[in-house]
Amino acid sequence: MSHRVIRGGAIAAALTLTTVLAGCTGGGGGGETPTGSGPIDPTACDGVTLSFIGLDGEQGDKELADWRAEHDMTLQTTSTADMSQLIAAIKSGQQFDLATMTKDDAQRMVEGGIFQALPTERLGNWADMVPGMAESSNIRDADGVIYGAPIAWGDGPFVYRPDKAEIVDDRLSILDLTKPEWKDRFVLFNSPGRSFYFIGNALGFDSPNLTPEELEEVAATAKTLVQNAAAFATNYQDATDRMVSGDVDLVINGWQAQVAAAAERGVTLDWGYFDEGRTGWWDAIAIPTTAQNAECAALYIDQMIGVDAQVQIAENLISGVVNTQAIEATAGGPADVYDYESSVMDPTTNVFGPMIPQEDVPDGMTSYQDWLDAWEQITSGS
Repeated sequence: MSHRVIRGGAIAAALTLTTVLAGCTGGGGGGETPTGSGPIDPTACDGVTLSFIGLDGEQGDKELADWRAEHDMTLQTTSTADMSQLIAAIKSGQQFDLATMTKDDAQRMVEGGIFQALPTERLGNWADMVPGMAESSNIRDADGVIYGAPIAWGDGPFVYRPDKAEIVDDRLSILDLTKPEWKDRFVLFNSPGRSFYFIGNALGFDSPNLTPEELEEVAATAKTLVQNAAAFATNYQDATDRMVSGDVDLVINGWQAQVAAAAERGVTLDWGYFDEGRTGWWDAIAIPTTAQNAECAALYIDQMIGVDAQVQIAENLISGVVNTQAIEATAGGPADVYDYESSVMDPTTNVFGPMIPQEDVPDGMTSYQDWLDAWEQITSGS
């Protein structure tokens, strides 16, 4: 569960550099961009060292190990789950060839100019990208230029113990958790995103577009929700441990991998969706503007979205695949827990819509900083 544990956990400020596969180093000057037309030269990565910054487990460490060995190349990984830290590192001129792009941070990354345009027309596997990802506006700038290739996704359920919590048809309203019968029976993450989003929808507002008055109402309800919670979970592993031990019956910020992890420990968990919607996540991989080996980086990305790598990524991260040709290959496996038709095959689905205010909020609407300020008042007891 390393992937989502890292996403939910507290990450040390210092970045850790790790060489994950020995080989001959290569590369050229900074600022290289993918050039030419037609398929990328299959030897573009021969003898090259690629440097990656972002979420550990999403750099193809295990999935492309054999491929890297065939090309005598090396991958260096700088692990961080702090996207502000990642953005600052690239903006300061630090050289990276590959980087994580997360759904909720994608637009500020694109608008911040830290990534190069991705030459999707030269990626052989792009034609098989699921429509919900290939046509996403989040990976594009205002002119429709694409900057990142999604590699994994999930649909944001809550997870619970069916032997302790009777939940009909795996459905629940976020407002149910503010009632006395749920006192001290659930955990959530110490972040306003999902709680504010669901509560806003439950109150009839258009989350995440909230006016100051609407945010005040949302925060008042969220205060009751937080007071009803048993604790803040530090990450997905912590939440899983609490459910396995019997301390709590439900986690608001869930992930299907928790069900598999608990089963290995003899405890049955299940998942469901809040009446107020789904808050899916996806993570992509992109080429920073500081890349020294952008041609190889593009070839590497093409491998990451290929069938073989996608099947392995899905199994290792318990995530959905982004390649339509890989969907059938995951059937019956540990990642066979997603509804592709309602999630990623329809580009009009709102599963992957914004959960928090974006960079340019409409006039009269609250910003994400406003959300953070309101959450701080809730958690500080003021």
